[in-house]
Amino acid sequence: PFDNRSNLAEDAFFTDGFHDELITHISRIKGLATISRTSVMAYRDTSKTMRVIGEELNSANIIEGGVQRAGEQIRINVQLINAGKDEHIWAETYTRELSAANVFVIQSEIALAVANTLRAVLSPQEQKDITTMPTQNTAALEAFFRGRVSYEKDTSAGFDAAIEQYQQAINLDPGFADAYAELGVALLEKVHFGGLHASDQVALAAPVIERALELNPTLSEAHEALAFLEVYRGDQLAAEAAYEQAIKLNPNNSSALRMFAHFMSWQRARPRKALTLANRARLLDPNSQWTLETVGQALMELERFDESQSALYEAIRIGPNHATAYQHLGHLYSWKLYQHDKAIEAYHKLNSLDPNVPWNMLQLALAHDELGAPDKAIFFYERYLDISHDVLFAFIARFNLHRLRGEHEQEKQLFDEFKTTWCGREPWGRDPWVDILLAEVDAYYGHPELAVERFETVYPELTLADIDVNATGNTFKLAIAYATVLYLCDEKGKAAPLTHKIFDYLPTKSRYRWRGIGYMDAWLHVAMGNNERAIKALREWRDLGGCLDLRQVRIFPNSLFDSAEFQALNDEMLAALAEQRANLARVIGPDSEHLTHPNWRQAREN
Repeated sequence: PFDNRSNLAEDAFFTDGFHDELITHISRIKGLATISRTSVMAYRDTSKTMRVIGEELNSANIIEGGVQRAGEQIRINVQLINAGKDEHIWAETYTRELSAANVFVIQSEIALAVANTLRAVLSPQEQKDITTMPTQNTAALEAFFRGRVSYEKDTSAGFDAAIEQYQQAINLDPGFADAYAELGVALLEKVHFGGLHASDQVALAAPVIERALELNPTLSEAHEALAFLEVYRGDQLAAEAAYEQAIKLNPNNSSALRMFAHFMSWQRARPRKALTLANRARLLDPNSQWTLETVGQALMELERFDESQSALYEAIRIGPNHATAYQHLGHLYSWKLYQHDKAIEAYHKLNSLDPNVPWNMLQLALAHDELGAPDKAIFFYERYLDISHDVLFAFIARFNLHRLRGEHEQEKQLFDEFKTTWCGREPWGRDPWVDILLAEVDAYYGHPELAVERFETVYPELTLADIDVNATGNTFKLAIAYATVLYLCDEKGKAAPLTHKIFDYLPTKSRYRWRGIGYMDAWLHVAMGNNERAIKALREWRDLGGCLDLRQVRIFPNSLFDSAEFQALNDEMLAALAEQRANLARVIGPDSEHLTHPNWRQAREN
């Protein structure tokens, strides 16, 4: 990290911004692998030698320097050091009039000097990229620097501030492509971090990102922003192509590698590819909590849970106040290990660090619901609805509230209303998880024929004789749900061919939640009249850690509850849930009182 040599605290952001932009300049030299700013900043005020730093970062050379602003002038000292020998290779001092143009000229000169000293061969495009000035407006540059600082807080409030600062940079310089790209990403982050409608944020972000690409078609960050936009548009192939283009334009863009990894794990269900990308990002950004979170997520999906937990705890060690690491940790405990108490502990920490994110409240509600703590689940569902603008998850929250309160008529009315409005509301249109949930509720209310009609309308591929039920994890789960409701409608002839395909692949499927089938096949077995196989499936799920009060699962008929084996299995899980509730009470204790305070908004703000 460069030193702020003006000794004015308000100049620190400018020093860090210059340092960040210099790394960006040098990273555009494809012949030089460049460590990202996130990892470098860990060495501010360090007493470690250059040799040790080089070893820790796996870096042969290190740049150090300082920035001094004095009135209308700027002075920058910079040295290139051979880390292994701890010897200076090259050094220079630049004193210029303070202007955005001069800042970028200096950065370009440093980047070219480093390339020449290290004998990197530059293509004509790389030379053009290095010498192109993103802006010549000093105030716009400073607003952009401030926006990056705000964005990296990775909180709802941070994204709000970044949006304002990037917009200010654009107002000052309408030709600032980098600011448009960063603004577009920040606007899309508000879908998750602000609970805003995806379609609304896409409408705001699309012209901004398109403008960035018009201004600079070779800007890696603009293609990264486009990929993020395509994710929310629901075009996964276009998103994948945009991420690949971003990395092709700048192989040192660790952010694009990390975001691509997240996309491949989360949206594309390809965790091996995601882990490869995340590990590439980690080589460029070894001390980044964001990269470690992505590694942890990919390992989670590969069911390498101990390694995933280690990566996430390392992310927390590096950034103890970085909220999203706790979200991934909560997902690991809740979605994979069924340790609801530990998940709630992680979600409490998440919520304390970023209390303005609706999703955080919903995760607390769902985890308490599964833990068998209905009062707290109701509380957090209500809090979520108070601050969320989302359509889908607001329905889930209201539906669960009616269920927990025993309000069956209101529940059914809400369900019927939602079915008529859901399809196509969001850009991605179909959502297998939602459609399976709707089928479960239709079956519960005695109308499986409505679920059959919906599946055949929304997923006509399920009716094809040559359907590949193993095409994707979602296809397999949809096939199970469709076959189940067919049996419930006594359409055995129609269901049998599909069921044979399902059973052929069933032994290869994971039971862990999210990507796996959980106990979905137990629902199919019950519909087929085979309670014994249903209980066997539930036992397999339980042996992996599955922990839930099965009496609250509506897909199972009363006939299953009469089985002594089923009752013993459920009693075992009830005992485990009671132990988890006791553990949670010991760990959380009074620390959660502010979250259940009657004046919760004021308490949260305080």
